[in-house]
Amino acid sequence: MTLTPAILFSVILLIIPHKGEVVDSLSYQEVISCEGVAKQTLHESLSTAMYSIYDSASVNIVNENTINIKVDITVANSIVGKVGNPAGELDFTIDVDVKDEKFRYRAYDFYFTPMERNRYGRFELKGKKEAVIEEEFKKRKALLKKIKSQSEEYLSDLAARLKSEVINEKDNETTEW
Repeated sequence: MTLTPAILFSVILLIIPHKGEVVDSLSYQEVISCEGVAKQTLHESLSTAMYSIYDSASVNIVNENTINIKVDITVANSIVGKVGNPAGELDFTIDVDVKDEKFRYRAYDFYFTPMERNRYGRFELKGKKEAVIEEEFKKRKALLKKIKSQSEEYLSDLAARLKSEVINEKDNETTEW
């Protein structure tokens, strides 16, 4: 049996996911309500907050309703106070969509790169970047648990910070005469 190039190409397309498309990857989403805030004010205050939190190279304002951010955080093995032993770096994308009096953030495309000590005792990225898929992390359940818990903590802190920025902007708007 010989495979024609068209059939072979279609089989390869079915096996290999497209860029940015990962099956069974981690993803988080939350809708945050901001009562009494106009859509334009909400979008402007979220844009200002994003530029104050992240550098301008990682923030991309897609349109009047969507803000896209590339984020990387360090996942710690053990945390004593604020100092931790890093396990690796977690890269992901956050989309913030604005509607009437609420906004939704969605985190997706999680990729993990492990860290190891070099010969000088400093931590550096080692190995290849891999998608955070539960199937591939079967033998590393403790690491997957740390990735999930620390990313959830990071995202909930981000949501609280964004909501406080929006409320502060709303208060500043109402007190200006």
